[in-house]
Amino acid sequence: MDDDDPSSDESSKGRTSRYSDDSLRTEGDTPAPSEPGSLLKLVRSRRPDVDNARNRLSDLTPVGVTEELNAKDSRGNSAIHYACIKGLVPWLELIIEQGGDVDVKGAGGRRPIHLVVRDEASSETQAQDKVKMIELLASKGVLVNEKDDLGQTPLQLACNHSESRGQKMVIQALLSLSDIKVDEPVKVGGVNSTLLNIACHNNHFETALLLVDHGANPLTEDGSKNTPLFIILTEKNVKFALRFLTTCEKKGCDMRDILSVKNVYGKTALHHAIKIGNEPLIKYCLPFLAPDDEVDGLEDHDYLLGFRARHDANVMHTVCMKGHLDLAIMILKLCPKLLYEKTNKGLTPLHYACSENYPKLVEKICSVMKSHARELLGDHDVDVHVDGSPSLGLLKFTALRGSSDCLVVLLRHVKDPPTILELLEWISVEKNLSKVLKEFLYEFDNIDDDEIQRITLRCAEEGKTESLEQFFAWCKDASQFEDEQNNNVMHLIAQGGHLDTAEAMLKKDGVEFTKWGRFVQVVSCKCGGLVD
Repeated sequence: MDDDDPSSDESSKGRTSRYSDDSLRTEGDTPAPSEPGSLLKLVRSRRPDVDNARNRLSDLTPVGVTEELNAKDSRGNSAIHYACIKGLVPWLELIIEQGGDVDVKGAGGRRPIHLVVRDEASSETQAQDKVKMIELLASKGVLVNEKDDLGQTPLQLACNHSESRGQKMVIQALLSLSDIKVDEPVKVGGVNSTLLNIACHNNHFETALLLVDHGANPLTEDGSKNTPLFIILTEKNVKFALRFLTTCEKKGCDMRDILSVKNVYGKTALHHAIKIGNEPLIKYCLPFLAPDDEVDGLEDHDYLLGFRARHDANVMHTVCMKGHLDLAIMILKLCPKLLYEKTNKGLTPLHYACSENYPKLVEKICSVMKSHARELLGDHDVDVHVDGSPSLGLLKFTALRGSSDCLVVLLRHVKDPPTILELLEWISVEKNLSKVLKEFLYEFDNIDDDEIQRITLRCAEEGKTESLEQFFAWCKDASQFEDEQNNNVMHLIAQGGHLDTAEAMLKKDGVEFTKWGRFVQVVSCKCGGLVD
């Protein structure tokens, strides 16, 4: 290889590394000065001897020194650019000592400080060299916030890399500069963002904490109006969420704003934290929501009632949607009134718990509602009976969701037999919810036999196959039920012309085709043919 190849690794006096950016590679470059000992050719060589360079410059006039420092190759890079690319601290010291321009633009509009931080510090030694170069350039008033042709500042370039110990040293060195701007807008997919948001999106949480500690705005938003905390919580990184919040608190940030600001979907960081269900995280967050005049131990935490998210859901709605029992107990101790608040769709937290079929949570909520019903019913439009039991509306809602376990829990709190019968008839006749009906029948075996017979016959009239199958399985004599005109189940099925139901019932044990007299005739008339 010739002496112009800068790809090998040497000492800090001449140590180099290979770089991936084609615009800054030096192989094959022709130095602007034609003299074999030119400064540009020396710094680009495999062994860039700084003593040789110093001797070369000492032999030149001031004008000659300036020409050497300003000389550029075909790509537009000068000696200082290559010194920064290669991490040659002694070379940078020499160039600065000789009056070199620390802000001169090179290939791609990148200045020397861009090139110092462009590549990742792969070792602590390399990081130390980069930090030293940053300090040298800063001592000469380098413009640390200038952008290259791609719109990237030195800090943005440094934050693009992994979070190695060495790279953190480089970022820390940049952040320590008094005039560094940490909240410069960054275009991502044509949308404005910030370094802090990007660091969080890339799971570079240590970098994010460094940025916040040096003044980055924790309320900056990405294209979806997600704040850094929301992004961290989306990754379910509770550890860093707590560290992020404690860092913000130490910096004197408005914690209430950080927790309550909404994204484009109407969600807040606090509600997202509640979805995760980490109790220590929520315990840390809740005190920041209290009004300034709130006194611990003297108020009933009613301020939580006004903390809303999408669809006007409160924190208890979110807890119930995710089924966090321990968290629900904790929050209910603070503000049981949350149970009686409704979303803009008319749903209470209990609706949310029933919808997702969390029976233990529903049991707890029912118990709390009963214990507070008398106290709160006068102040709220609550969808419960006077004794605190859920209304039939909630029972139907739960049945429609197929939440059998929760329906059983709710029914245990219902004292009114007519309500239970009405629900049973609605499940079996109107909605044909066979799975829910199955749980219902086996959990409540004290229902009046006459009512069971009446509802079974109604199912036959309506041709509710799945419900009839459950009644037949639950009561071996169901096929013998008769109405006042002595029509049994199969007669009513035939009269309604429900051929599919008839075929399904005839396949049941104990149901014989020949025992229903006029059944064949009725089926023939109603259905247009005999059952096979």
